[in-house]
This record gives sequence, C-alpha cells and structure tokens, in this order.
Amino acid sequence: MTAFEPCTSFELRYLATSGQDRRLRIFDLRTYKPLHAYKLSCGASNLQFSQRGLLAASCQNVVDVYKDACMQVCTCNVFLLIQQLP
Repeated sequence: MTAFEPCTSFELRYLATSGQDRRLRIFDLRTYKPLHAYKLSCGASNLQFSQRGLLAASCQNVVDVYKDACMQVCTCNVFLLIQQLP
C-alpha cells in the first residue's frame, strides 16, 4: 500500500508529492512530466507551497523548507530551513 500527499502551487503550474518511498517529487502540470526528486529522511505527511514559491514538507516532528524547489537543478543547496518541532 502506498500513501501519498499531493500539493499544487498557487499558480497551478507544479505538483509536489511525497509517499512512503521517502521521495519528494515535483511535477510540471503543463507537460505532466517529472521535474525533480528529492530524498527525504521519511515520507512527508504534509506538503504546502507558499505564495512566494517556498515548499514546506513535514516529516514527523521536522519541517523542511525548500527555496525554488521547482526551478533549480537537484543540488544540496535547495534547503532554506530545517526546523525540528518540540
């Protein structure tokens, strides 16, 4: 069984998904093709795009925030913030 959490950007150009495979995938909704895949420490239970294009992914008690996750080539520099919740 595979569960996933979908989320679309505000301009409805990108779709972010995450599942039990611990991959965060970004799709272009105009072409229906995958753009990027990021490895997470665990499957994200919640995904959310901000109006400024940031993408937040929460895994258990950790929130990862990605800057330009839809635009950049997959590098280690896409993280903007990693915050552990109490």
